[in-house]
Amino acid sequence: MDCRQQLRRAARDGVLIVQVTKHALQRIVERQPKLAERKMEEILDVFRNVVKQGKFKADTTRVLVWTKNYVLLCTFNLEGKLVVKTVVTRATLQEKMERALSRGIAVQWKHVAVEPVERE
Repeated sequence: MDCRQQLRRAARDGVLIVQVTKHALQRIVERQPKLAERKMEEILDVFRNVVKQGKFKADTTRVLVWTKNYVLLCTFNLEGKLVVKTVVTRATLQEKMERALSRGIAVQWKHVAVEPVERE
């Protein structure tokens, strides 16, 4: 099943479970060094806020979630969970990627759960 269908299903239900990879955690700390001294729960809250307030655009293999500051590159796993692969700041985006961030949809989530991936 492709990511567009998974996103539609999750948006219809209003519930999204987000898993954050170790790589994505490292990237967000690189982007915001202040987060390095924070607890894991506070770092995961950054991802939760981006997902709750961000816009979504999906194709067959990936999902882009973005806000004014961050872009999350994600995919859905077989369990229907959104897996955040990496984090990019809007300032470092290439022009090609910036064009892809047009006409996204905003989803009003009822519940967003964020958890680190146990293993990749």
